[in-house]
Amino acid sequence: MNRTSLYSLHLESQAKMVDFTGYEMPLFYELGIVKEHLWVRNSCGIFDVSHMGQIIISGERVEELLSNITPTNFYDNALNKAKYTTLLNDKCTIIDDIIASKIDEGKYFIVVNAARKALDIKWLQKQITNYDCKLEILDSVSLIAVQGKSAVNVLQKIIAKNIADIPYMNIKSSKYRDEHIFISRTGYTGEDGFEISITDNLAPILWKELLEYEEVKPIGLGARDSLRLEMGYPLYGHELSEEINLGETTLKWIISSNENFIGKDNLISKPTKRRVGLKLLDKGIARDNMLIKNCDNEEIGVLTSAGYSPTIDSSIGQARIEIDYAKAGTIVFVEIRGKLKKAEITKTSIIVNNTKK
Repeated sequence: MNRTSLYSLHLESQAKMVDFTGYEMPLFYELGIVKEHLWVRNSCGIFDVSHMGQIIISGERVEELLSNITPTNFYDNALNKAKYTTLLNDKCTIIDDIIASKIDEGKYFIVVNAARKALDIKWLQKQITNYDCKLEILDSVSLIAVQGKSAVNVLQKIIAKNIADIPYMNIKSSKYRDEHIFISRTGYTGEDGFEISITDNLAPILWKELLEYEEVKPIGLGARDSLRLEMGYPLYGHELSEEINLGETTLKWIISSNENFIGKDNLISKPTKRRVGLKLLDKGIARDNMLIKNCDNEEIGVLTSAGYSPTIDSSIGQARIEIDYAKAGTIVFVEIRGKLKKAEITKTSIIVNNTKK
């Protein structure tokens, strides 16, 4: 089992550790998932996300490479700008979703999902040979997410006073204890926040320093999932996979027009299914992979992610559903233990986005 540089600190904080994609990771700490979730919404939480992959790709043709292996145009990308996009195959289905940030001319810092890391690297190593680019895997670097309305105030005291000047979806090179770090104004919680790429040696020092502030608590992956679910953010292996065409994901906003990219000819322009949000109206607990049916008991979709929303005190989910039932406000039924429970189709995000725009 793999462990991050923060493993011993998780144990000191009495975290419940679980196997997550081959890493021993904290599911929750002393507060528990629901209180940790609300703490992030109201104050500031820190997450160990070092299991995710960190890569640097460089070369004169790196923007041509990225513009061809994703549906997004990187030719016009400004220095320090980060873009959310997907790695595609020739079927226009999704290998992974990533964030690629321009850190210098001809140089990009890329964060990939933990579960897809090995496959992504193998695939990228094959692709870069056609563009004379170089790939560097950052094996000894941790990633700490600092999320919540107090994140700016805390990081201003620890790292730099101008943290607040970093625009949303931008990256900044900085220093912590005289060592180089990257700070991105990104995250996956719907709150203002940052992700800090820092060496394994310094990560525990920063983690402990962050926890010296009373507004900061360690948050496990359980709350990270409920936070992203409330925001309607897709998760690889649930809403995104190599079985799902980009055209069926509601991620068309990442597609740049007039560009050629791998799989473009197979992009589904008129999908028969759509990704939607869902709120359970009857009592019950919705779970992943439960069937969604219409009033005639006919199967019309499936829950791809589901769980409890601490913010609205209800069972919610994301689903792939037939397009005729995808309009917000439509009443459908979730099959829970053989019984049909009434539910309402919603927008993918059920709460207000508080990221810095």
